[in-house]
Amino acid sequence: MKPMQTQIRNASLLLMLIIALLAVTASVAIAHPVIQRTNNSYDDINPRVSGTNIVWQGWDGNDWEIFFYNGSTDTTTQLTNNTFDDINPRISDANVVWQGHDGSDWEIFLYTDSNSTTTQLTNNSYDDTKPQIWGSTIAWQGKVDGLDWEIFYREGSTTTQLTNNSFDDINPQTYGQAVVWQGWDGHDYEIYSGGIHSKFMQLTDNDYQDEYPQISDYSVTWQGTPDGSDYEIFLAEYPVPIQLTNNVFGDINPQICGACVFWQGYDGNDWEIMSNCFKFGYLTDNNLDDINPQLSPSYVIWQHWDGHDWEIAFFGDDIVQLSNNALDDINPQVSDSYAVWQGWDGHDYEIFMVGLNCTYMLAGDLNDDCNVDFEDFAYMAQNWLTNCFAEPSNPACVPK
Repeated sequence: MKPMQTQIRNASLLLMLIIALLAVTASVAIAHPVIQRTNNSYDDINPRVSGTNIVWQGWDGNDWEIFFYNGSTDTTTQLTNNTFDDINPRISDANVVWQGHDGSDWEIFLYTDSNSTTTQLTNNSYDDTKPQIWGSTIAWQGKVDGLDWEIFYREGSTTTQLTNNSFDDINPQTYGQAVVWQGWDGHDYEIYSGGIHSKFMQLTDNDYQDEYPQISDYSVTWQGTPDGSDYEIFLAEYPVPIQLTNNVFGDINPQICGACVFWQGYDGNDWEIMSNCFKFGYLTDNNLDDINPQLSPSYVIWQHWDGHDWEIAFFGDDIVQLSNNALDDINPQVSDSYAVWQGWDGHDYEIFMVGLNCTYMLAGDLNDDCNVDFEDFAYMAQNWLTNCFAEPSNPACVPK
């Protein structure tokens, strides 16, 4: 074939491809490539993510162990290898905490990736569970006297017992150097906050349940039952609490970033994702369940029922369904770099991830997903023959 004929043929094929992609992108949202992080014959569950680093617990055939994926080096390390359960991992940057059984009771452990060391933070004769970490701040609950739970706080190498009473103090959460938790007052649970450098405060004082606090900056959210029949969502921007919801349906599982709160709310037909940062309160509005929202500064992620099984959806600029298969995908978590979840592969749960914010400059990567593929052609096709010199008012022409 002559060179000119070859060029015409190639140009024709490219034009046909662009036309086909235009037809596809007119109705289909651009997806993000899903990466299966684990692939084995046992369960991998309970993932957590911070930046590009991921932690989870995996069954080794005998007990649960802790695994760590370092996104900077693209390596996975098994942090524990013993004959006892290690569960409930949490991560901040490249530091990981979890609770591990020592044959007698639960203790708290810390892995520091910068020097590849594991430190046992507690060593006593009672249970220490539900660790949380933010930077160098770690919190957990310990059953000191075997009768009730108390809250502990560790900053650097110093551990402090924040509560000391005869009632349960449970479910700690951390942000910066502050800790929030729910504490029993003899009648019901109330919300408290404190820390080594933070003033102790009782955020609620009423005659109904206040539970599952979450903290971000100086704002705290939780769920409570003011009418005794269903849960409502509350927000405290120190020190004044306000009630965000007031209806006859359940509003539960609040999460917070800054002063934006997201939760799952029942609308009389199904669960939806709601927020105080949307004009009408709804992020989702459909006839199928949307539950378990999780936040990063830029994204919201949740579980969506598609009529057959659970899938993972997220919101950045638009709502996008990250998974689409015939098996359950659950327990999503998100940072500004990755979305992670556990997905059933027909035999056991595995860990899946999606890159959300490419940190590399890759020529041809028009949708910034660290991958050059047909989706980038689709983006080009959407603006094919657009001339910003001739049509500077075209919405596609964004000033540099």
